[in-house]
Amino acid sequence: MPKIQTSLKMAIIGAVISSVIVAPGQVQADSPNIDFLRTVLEAQQRQINALKNALDNTRWYVEKTAQQADQATEATQSKANSFLDSIKIGGVAEVEMIGTETYSGDDSSDITLATVETFIDTQPHEYLGTHGQFIYEDGGKGPSASMMKGAGHSHTS
Repeated sequence: MPKIQTSLKMAIIGAVISSVIVAPGQVQADSPNIDFLRTVLEAQQRQINALKNALDNTRWYVEKTAQQADQATEATQSKANSFLDSIKIGGVAEVEMIGTETYSGDDSSDITLATVETFIDTQPHEYLGTHGQFIYEDGGKGPSASMMKGAGHSHTS
């Protein structure tokens, strides 16, 4: 057994000595030369340039998409605003006020809502227009008509 250990020790020592002697040549052979480094550097520079171009293209695409989104938003808002701008609401109210005084000194007064008109006009589309109208008229049968008759009679008597 000791003979195997001795031969193992000798093999290890031989391997270490040969690696020390041969290693400097291999390190020198494995070390890159200037032409190889230049080639690697140029390849890396081409990769960097390609990545920069891809980044620039991506930025351009993002800006274009943002502009299209802004235009679509503006178009939607202008359509909504134009519809709201096309609505017209209006109306009229007619009020009758009567004040009388008789010869005996009695005062009376009356306020009557005679007519109310309201309307809504819209044009939701270029070829479509709408009009809605509400009208209320008293028709002369309210308290103001009877008061006028009464005042007229007392004036003539």
